[in-house]
Order: sequence, then structure tokens, then C-alpha cells
Amino acid sequence: MKKHILALIAVSALAACGTTPTTGISAQTPQQIAAQVCPPVETALTGLQSLVGLPIEAMGAINTAIPIVNGVCAADATVNLTNLQTLQQTALPALLSAIKASAMSAEQQNAVVVDITAAKLLIDAFIQAQQSVSPMSTLPSTVVNTVLLPATIQANSAPLASPTMPTPAAK
Repeated sequence: MKKHILALIAVSALAACGTTPTTGISAQTPQQIAAQVCPPVETALTGLQSLVGLPIEAMGAINTAIPIVNGVCAADATVNLTNLQTLQQTALPALLSAIKASAMSAEQQNAVVVDITAAKLLIDAFIQAQQSVSPMSTLPSTVVNTVLLPATIQANSAPLASPTMPTPAAK
């Protein structure tokens, strides 16, 4: 029975992630990306939480992932680039480690790993697309304000002629 439930979880997660479009990713919003990655991630998380006898490390990984997944996937979540990045860099690797430590069959593990990896890649593509759309947004504001903006202003400014100072005559 337990194997049938896990197989069902893995298959439904795979089906949910298999239809993820990646074209026009830079035009999508963080909420649209979350709507695509959350179903398989939540399915994997729910499936892992229902397993009995997980090693302590796997339970710790799941507990690390829960608030991050909820912060992105809850119905009332405010999704942005930062919490998608946290999902990709912290929660999804934690879920992958818990999956690998579980007693699921290799086939079941592979199915869920494929889904989580697809979600991770989709978020990565979205982050890269957002950064290529606005490269200055990836720089700290101090760099932009103290280095780039003054140099840009100076490079684009013509010297101002003073009304009280005559301009030198050409020779």
C-alpha cells in the first residue's frame, strides 16, 4: 500500500511538472513561476512528510524546506525574485537530500528528483532572464550610486559655459 501511495505521488508530481512552458520566461511574473513549480514541490513535500522512519538528517532537511515552500506556495504568499531564489537555493536541495535518504525505491526517487530538478531549472532560468533584463538590478545600490551613476552623468554632460566668463577665441 505504501509503495502504491508513493508511486502515485511521484507520478502526479511528474505529470504536474512535465507541462511547464519555458518560452517567454522573462515575460512571466514570479507568481506565474510559482504556480508552475509549486504543485510538484508541494507534492514531494507532502509525500516526504507522510513517510515513516526517515533518518534524522532527512527530517531536518524537510523542516528546513517547509517554511520556504510555504512562503512561496501558500495561497496568500507574496512571491518575488528573492523568495524564489531561496526556494531554489535552499528548499529544493533540502528536499532532494531528503528524497535520496528516504526508503523510496530508486524508480520513485528518480521520478520525484526529476520533478524537483525541473522546478529548480525553471526558477534558475527565470532568475537569469530577470537579471539579463535589468543587469543593474543585480549590483548593490552603493555601486550604482557611487560609481556608475556619477561616471555616467559625467560622461554624458557637456561642460557648461559660464555667462560671466567669455569663451576663448579659436586660433
